[in-house]
Amino acid sequence: MTSSLLQRESFIELDARARALALLDAHSARELLDPFDRIKSPWLPRQGIVAQADDGVVVFKGRIDGRPAVVLAIDGAYQGGSMGEVGGAKIAAALELAVEDNRRGVPTCAVLLLETGGVRLQEANLGLAAIADIHAAMIELRRHQPVVGIIAGPVGCYGGMGIAAGLCSYLIVTREARLGLNGPAVIEQEAGIDELDSHDKPFIWSLTGGEQRHAQGLADEFAADDVVQVRERLLGCLRRGLPSIHRSQQCSGFVHMLAGIEPVPVPEPAEMRSMVRAARGAAPARSGAAAPSASQRSPSSPGRETRGSAADAVGQAIARGRARDPVSGHETEHGEGEPAVRTTGQPFEQASRQAMEQAASRGAAWLGGLTDNAPALAGFPATVRIVDAPLGNEQARYIAVVPDEANRFPRVRNGEMGLEEGWHLARAIRQWCERDLTGAGRASGGATPVDTGGGATAVGVGKDAMAMSAGEGPTAGGGAGKSATDAALRPIVAVLDVPSQAYGRLEEGLGLHQALAAVVDAAAQARLAGHPFIGLIVGKAISGGFLALGCQANRLIALRDPGVQVHAMGKASAARITQRTVEQLETLAAAVPPMAYDIDSYAGLGMLWQTMQARNADQPTVEDLAAARVLLCEAVADIRADARRDLSSRLGAENRSASSRVRERMRELWGE
Repeated sequence: MTSSLLQRESFIELDARARALALLDAHSARELLDPFDRIKSPWLPRQGIVAQADDGVVVFKGRIDGRPAVVLAIDGAYQGGSMGEVGGAKIAAALELAVEDNRRGVPTCAVLLLETGGVRLQEANLGLAAIADIHAAMIELRRHQPVVGIIAGPVGCYGGMGIAAGLCSYLIVTREARLGLNGPAVIEQEAGIDELDSHDKPFIWSLTGGEQRHAQGLADEFAADDVVQVRERLLGCLRRGLPSIHRSQQCSGFVHMLAGIEPVPVPEPAEMRSMVRAARGAAPARSGAAAPSASQRSPSSPGRETRGSAADAVGQAIARGRARDPVSGHETEHGEGEPAVRTTGQPFEQASRQAMEQAASRGAAWLGGLTDNAPALAGFPATVRIVDAPLGNEQARYIAVVPDEANRFPRVRNGEMGLEEGWHLARAIRQWCERDLTGAGRASGGATPVDTGGGATAVGVGKDAMAMSAGEGPTAGGGAGKSATDAALRPIVAVLDVPSQAYGRLEEGLGLHQALAAVVDAAAQARLAGHPFIGLIVGKAISGGFLALGCQANRLIALRDPGVQVHAMGKASAARITQRTVEQLETLAAAVPPMAYDIDSYAGLGMLWQTMQARNADQPTVEDLAAARVLLCEAVADIRADARRDLSSRLGAENRSASSRVRERMRELWGE
């Protein structure tokens, strides 16, 4: 055993370049956009921060096991591996070029070495934009070749890049890895030390560590901290080819798992392991490692009651939910006509609840106004409002996350994006795409006879439809022409008023990053398939909630109103993380537009298609709603007239010039 350990070469101790080189075939690697290209962040020097010449991202093109590959390594030692404009653009550009390779018949795969805390707060909104581009390119590339993620440690993988990990075809982790959406320190500051003690390292690793994620089925391979073993696991993933269905498309089991749990008291990590594994239908992980029991936990952790029957209840809920869709014949996520959904247990009258939400939520008020207060579809949680209503001369699906002060998940009561919100939004989007492909929606005049949700396959209606929904074939991608069926694919409108994602121990333990990856996947697939997808920002659009539900839209429209804010984190939290005062952040925003919260600064980044004034942003007037409907119809027409289905329409603004420069230089170097 001792000699075996001595013979190992640590993968974790290697820097980003050495890690990438260790995975590529000998003498095949070529670094693209290296430090000598000197494309640095234009935003950090304005804040007194030294900009690194590679912006903390290393890109190598070469071969792995003889096949063309691009390896993208994040340097966790620089700014905590955070994603800024330049580093994020390097990853997105390389993935986009790999997609082009595959369209030309060059089977380039991608490997992401993920050591990152997520968005760089000093470049907040451009970091969000870059990560949205990464997500979009990953989903396109996955249609052709595997995208493999590796989380080795010690930084871990969080934030929007945690969502990227959830989008990977395969994910490899080590014991030292951690994977989640919110970092422990962020949860502690947002929800308090009783929710999570960020200094309780044993508990944190038992909740989100590599062994736990592998045992849950949220990672595919477990490797020792050994260069040879990590590479062997990578080769195994690549030789496997594309999975039959990606993890981010498996809504069914998670919907029923969540219906079967009691959120309070929070289950122990060992229970969460069984719950998620049951939701994924996965066999026990091969590592054989068990999460620490309550008695093994650090005494500094807040006490929690253990319930041995929780996992059994979840398994029964999942089993009850399995059924066959009468249209497609595939396994779906509902039994007798409706998916498994639980309310708070307190009966209430639907109209009074809707009135309460409209008073408290801009999102609910605008959704109600735009749909003439049409009833929301049944079978979704109270926080997920899905309404099918006219837009111009066609039906559209309107979706929103709204507050629910009595929700059984305490961390989503103010309209945050949580576990149920993620999986059910993904289900609603996939359902809409399926109905257009099968013709079920048109035949029924907009009713909802079937709710398939993406259980057994990506869309569940056969290979040709699945390819269309995934954006495959001659109509896919940016610049590829429009199909004759595009006009038949109906719009989706996301009404955005999301204060953030949920900050909770339960949410992290059960894979909030994966739930949000499901939303990103479904939204991107809808856009690639030809559904006009529009995000209407009427309130706050903050952090992971906005990244998941809004950033994959073809077009973004926003109200010009002080109550509309877009950012990677709320002001108070961002000030604490960056060790500044709120006043200092506001002063910096004048010189650093991506750090600003106001909608005019966000528009200056090139992210918005249009803005509009509202007489009453809290309770829209008849004139406000009419103006919004006109803009939405114009957006639909603009999308259908545009041959592109990617997110490239957001590039070109002066304040995003570094993103364009990175792409131009990456293209020059790619074919050399």
